[in-house]
Amino acid sequence: SGRAVTFYRQAAAAGSASATLELARVYSQGNGVVRDYRQAITLFQEAGKAGVASAYLELGRLYAGADGFPQDPQLAVEHFERAAALGLSSAYLELGRAYSQGLGVERDPARAFDYFSQAAEGGKTGAYIELARAYSEGVGTVRDPIEAISFYEQAAATGSVAAARELGRVYAEGLGVPVDRGEAVRWYRQAAEGDSRPAMDYLAEAYRTGSGVPKDSQQAVYWYRQAAEAGSASAMRELGWAYLAGQGVKSDRAMANRWFERAVALQPNYALQIGKSLLRGERGVRDVELAFNWYQRAGRGGGVEAASAIARAYERGIGTSPQPEQALRWYRRAADLGDTDAVLKVAHAYRKGYGGVADPAAARDWFAKAARRGSIEAMLYLGNAYAVGDGVDQDFSQAAQWYEKAAKAGDAEAQYRLGMMYVQGVGIERDLETARKWLSAAKKNRYTLAQSGLDLLQGLASNGTTPQ
Repeated sequence: SGRAVTFYRQAAAAGSASATLELARVYSQGNGVVRDYRQAITLFQEAGKAGVASAYLELGRLYAGADGFPQDPQLAVEHFERAAALGLSSAYLELGRAYSQGLGVERDPARAFDYFSQAAEGGKTGAYIELARAYSEGVGTVRDPIEAISFYEQAAATGSVAAARELGRVYAEGLGVPVDRGEAVRWYRQAAEGDSRPAMDYLAEAYRTGSGVPKDSQQAVYWYRQAAEAGSASAMRELGWAYLAGQGVKSDRAMANRWFERAVALQPNYALQIGKSLLRGERGVRDVELAFNWYQRAGRGGGVEAASAIARAYERGIGTSPQPEQALRWYRRAADLGDTDAVLKVAHAYRKGYGGVADPAAARDWFAKAARRGSIEAMLYLGNAYAVGDGVDQDFSQAAQWYEKAAKAGDAEAQYRLGMMYVQGVGIERDLETARKWLSAAKKNRYTLAQSGLDLLQGLASNGTTPQ
């Protein structure tokens, strides 16, 4: 307030270093006055020269990145060092972070560890956490999971939610210690009670599945609701399942849909997940029509997987009547989004007239598109098509080229057919040694007709056809 500013000015003018510090903070933050960094710096420097370590710390933080203030990491470190020289634990913590991240100084994890240790001696919670991370990862010191836990526990004892959450993760994942679900729940509960959203999510899931605690669907719903109200999309989705299945709450489809919609608004990919789970009955509820509705909801987001799922539903009549035209439309959309299997589906649809009139030229183009994307099936199909003139003009040279692509990709039938083309010299120059190579490959891949091709070669060799 204005009265406080007046008091600080008067006290500072009378030589009070602490009042000078407070007045500097007023100008730095713009509390009751127009923010004035120049004036703040002058006052911080006066307070620092008078032996107030916090003044140098505040200056360091200004240079480290205050809003609207030009950053100067090197000057920040210089002021942190002055504050540390006066014994300020918070300054040691800032220096540790500077050396840990290479801000204003060359990165030096070992030196950072030393500064964090000095800050920890002064009881700084942030230093406990930094030391715990250092021991956990072996950065700046030897890796020691037990020491890491000890420092996390010291930080948690001061009320650090982040430390409690990390301890939960340590025991849940067995990071340097045996997995202990009960201990994980204990620490996650402490973090959740401190409003940690990830901890709430974990606790809810623990109660739902009985991991580290007895199963309790009502407690699961309670913690999912806490997490959802804190903005957790996954918790919103889980509340949807709870209401849909009547687990921990009375079954309410309208409420379930409301929570699902809120979750999908934050995480659009959940729409497809919900549809898949409903189709498979993974969460105690199987409803193919509702699954199809969620597939359609996912399809509005434009994702390739959703487009493919909708196409399959229309093709097979899952949650809707079979609709070939719609299936083809959605397979085309999935193909345009990069799904090679969908490209093949479209190719076969045009070949057979599925979803419309057969179109050999379009089928050829779609098979070629699939082949260019690496589909061995499409390569083989094109080889066969050109070999017999199915939907295209017969062209043995083109057939050989497509067979070779499929053969090199490991397709046994293509290896056999390419081998026989080399035997016959059809569409390609006759080469019995190359023929033997491909026929042998086909035999190795257990293609039944390969042996007859090799027998033919042997017969040709016996008749002197092959140069000896």
